[in-house]
Amino acid sequence: MGFSDLWQIAFRNLRKTRLRSTLTLLGVSIGIGSLVSMVSFGTGMEKNIRDAIAKQGLFTRITVSAGKIPDLSSLNNLENAISNFDSVPEKISDSLLQVIQNYEEVAMAYPEITFSGKVSFNGNEKKVTVQAVPGELARDDKALNLHSGSFFETDTVFEVILSYGMLDDLGLKLKTDEKTGLSKEDSAKNLTLITPEEILGDTILIATAVLNLPGNNFNPLMMMASRSFQRAPFSEHQTPFVIKGIRNKEFNFSRSIFSAEVLVPMETGKNLPRASFNNVWDYLDSSKKNKQGYDVLNVTAKDMADITPLINKIKKMGLSVFSFFDQFEEIKRSFLIVNSLLSVVGTIALIVAALGIVNTMVMSVMERTREIGIMKAIGGAESDIRKIFLLEASVIGLVGALFGLLLGWGVTRIANMVLNTQIMPAGEEPVNLFYFPWWLIAGAIAFSILVSVVSGLYPASKAAATDPVKALRHD
Repeated sequence: MGFSDLWQIAFRNLRKTRLRSTLTLLGVSIGIGSLVSMVSFGTGMEKNIRDAIAKQGLFTRITVSAGKIPDLSSLNNLENAISNFDSVPEKISDSLLQVIQNYEEVAMAYPEITFSGKVSFNGNEKKVTVQAVPGELARDDKALNLHSGSFFETDTVFEVILSYGMLDDLGLKLKTDEKTGLSKEDSAKNLTLITPEEILGDTILIATAVLNLPGNNFNPLMMMASRSFQRAPFSEHQTPFVIKGIRNKEFNFSRSIFSAEVLVPMETGKNLPRASFNNVWDYLDSSKKNKQGYDVLNVTAKDMADITPLINKIKKMGLSVFSFFDQFEEIKRSFLIVNSLLSVVGTIALIVAALGIVNTMVMSVMERTREIGIMKAIGGAESDIRKIFLLEASVIGLVGALFGLLLGWGVTRIANMVLNTQIMPAGEEPVNLFYFPWWLIAGAIAFSILVSVVSGLYPASKAAATDPVKALRHD
């Protein structure tokens, strides 16, 4: 008996019992639909996180922290002499920064310089964190993520880039199109609606704290106890800056690589008058006060393939390295566990559907006992009869999988719409929380057919083992 003949017999038998076959198909569809819906949620969350990290270029970025490293400031051959020194300052010097910048895998390396400040604009004040960044970041579109304006042209200009989120505290709301307006919440905050062009080019004041001490050996405790000391230990130093750009609004899956609300050019930030310690204990600790250098470097590799060799080179210097590339491998393992748990829950419904397939096929064998006897009497082989019932089961699995995928896709579309409209905070960009990769679609179809075939093994064997004599006598 040819394969096409077997298919025709299988489809004909399924059409004879439309109601029962339809109910069995529905069970398989619901099982596959629930399975792919749950797994697509896990894969969707993983994809959103991966795309957000890739969009910001974090896979090629590493953070280098100061540790026990050699002081190479007085050496000619800096890189080759690293292992020959016992001096271990806990700062990264400019010389060591230059070594890292010269590595062939490095596209960019710069120190992380942040400090506290206070901005004044439009009659409003806000305490902020200021970060100095190099102008060469203008070449990195993933890092910029500007809403409007442009990046610094040089590292010495007095220009700033503001975060979108701090505009509210300055009493402003950007009007990006004709539909943009003030909500009731915005009106309650007394925000002023402006276009980006109205703020770009304006002057903003940044105030930093400056230490007022008469000498390097002056004791701050004695200063506070002395009545003759009339000046306050700190004063504000205001510096005017021109607003050059505004960063995009941050959403759940589009966080910026910059933690500071205000960005200034690198050299301008370094030379801005300010207290050079983070707290009074750093000032009182002379060992820390006399150390020059940086605590953290931000390093960008030319390509993802350069990450591992670059990390190994930097670790040999005794520096601590953090990489999202390594961390994402841990994240992927976590999502694998989550997807496995979701798959188990979804598979339960498919197992219930498999029991329905067994029931349908057993009933079919009982109803077609005489037909089976006739086929065997005219020379039908047991293998052919077994194939007929296995094909019927596989057809149920295939068609059920296709309808299940459509059901799962439709349910996830509705769920995604509800989640985006009801749960996501106002103003957030819509996020696709479900993802159907090709392997999930192919795997769902293959798994459905496999479960259906396994469910049909017993009925098929029962049909193949039927005694033709008894079958022909069957009423």
